[in-house]
Order: sequence, then C-alpha cells, then structure tokens
Amino acid sequence: MYRWQQRSRKKLVVGEIPRFQKSLMEQQVGVEKLVVEAFEEGSYQKLWQAITLSKTVPSAKK
Repeated sequence: MYRWQQRSRKKLVVGEIPRFQKSLMEQQVGVEKLVVEAFEEGSYQKLWQAITLSKTVPSAKK
C-alpha cells in the first residue's frame, strides 16, 4: 500500500440508499452474475437473457 493511500483512507457514509436506486443496482448485479454464468457455461441463451435484462443495453434486437 502506498503512503498516500494510508493517509487518505476515510470511511464514506452517505446514508440509506433509496429503494428505487437500490433496486436498480441490485438488478445490475444480477445481470452481471448472469453474464459470468453464461461465460463459464458457454451458454448463449443465458447471455441473451442477461442482455435482455440489462438497463445499459438499449435493445436486445439484432
């Protein structure tokens, strides 16, 4: 660890995350886990499911 990292480490507290934003974050985590599963299993279907669920992909259409 670098010295500047030791000195600048501070706990950041922002309070409770609103339900809507927390739900969006949890959904994205689920999508990312599905992508990893798809890769590990070589599953094209799981990959398309992840793409369809992802809020960062505008459309799953070809």
